[in-house]
Amino acid sequence: MVAQLLAQRWPYRFFAGIATIAALSWPITAIAAVKTLPVINGIRPGRVNYLQSETQPRPKIERAILAVLPDAYTEELSPRDRLRYYYNRIDLNGDRRLETIVYVVGRSTCSREGCLALIFTQSPQGLLLVNQFTAVQTPILVLDRKTAGWQDLVFLVSGDAVTPRYSLVQFNGQTYADSPARQPTIPPNTHLRGTAVLADPLRLTNGLPLRTLAELPVPAPRPDNPNLENDPEDDGDTALGVRQP
Repeated sequence: MVAQLLAQRWPYRFFAGIATIAALSWPITAIAAVKTLPVINGIRPGRVNYLQSETQPRPKIERAILAVLPDAYTEELSPRDRLRYYYNRIDLNGDRRLETIVYVVGRSTCSREGCLALIFTQSPQGLLLVNQFTAVQTPILVLDRKTAGWQDLVFLVSGDAVTPRYSLVQFNGQTYADSPARQPTIPPNTHLRGTAVLADPLRLTNGLPLRTLAELPVPAPRPDNPNLENDPEDDGDTALGVRQP
């Protein structure tokens, strides 16, 4: 009798088990695709919106990176030493225009503690550098609060002989304070909320390839001012028009 009942219920148990495995594995897969902020010193990032980097190559961003790193490429550079970049765009100062946060990975821009991060803002002449940070780990958390009109940033600081911690980086009226490792530590048990950018599981071989100036398309001059670029990439650079992949 028992064997007969088990035989009758076997298909149900089998397919129910498959459904349960699928239901459990989907969130695991989704979580694995996003690099989340760890719990450190009782600090549990709470209501955080994680954004993976955008996937569309943007020559305007590449030109801005190359302006910061004029010696990034030389004739002797080997293919494995070429740089790659990740980026997100987010309004940091409330002007409804999107700033660009860039993460540049490669042998020349990374160390055990992290890689180079750049923040650009928009200007009539193109992307203007606001800050550059070395030894940065991702994601970078943009808090839901401001100092001197710009949103506060939180960086994860860790590395060899360094106790992992979160540091608070604030705007001083002209720029963000440099070196997150030298900035104040977030107090224990602080509740963090905001938007975490560059939330990809980053690799040196992933991201977008950073091309040389010779490889980039030449921007056309603007009809109203030949000294400025008529860049079609400006479409979608306002907060209302932001596009995420």
